[in-house]
Amino acid sequence: MLSRLALSNIKNRLRDYIVLLTGLVMSSAIFYMFANLATNESFIKSNTTFRFAVPVFYFGEVLLVIITLVYVV
Repeated sequence: MLSRLALSNIKNRLRDYIVLLTGLVMSSAIFYMFANLATNESFIKSNTTFRFAVPVFYFGEVLLVIITLVYVV
């Protein structure tokens, strides 16, 4: 009985779940991009004109985590 109720709820809310899942996947991909750029030594050395690249990417990571937590809640 309970499993049938859960499956019918998933079926009724499938569009909402797909939107949430897509948003979380995009958020994870952007977070990975920021983390990868912040720790990539060759990227940092090739962009010597912009000294604050690493702090900017770390700030982007923190901001993205905050936005994602608000989105999930």
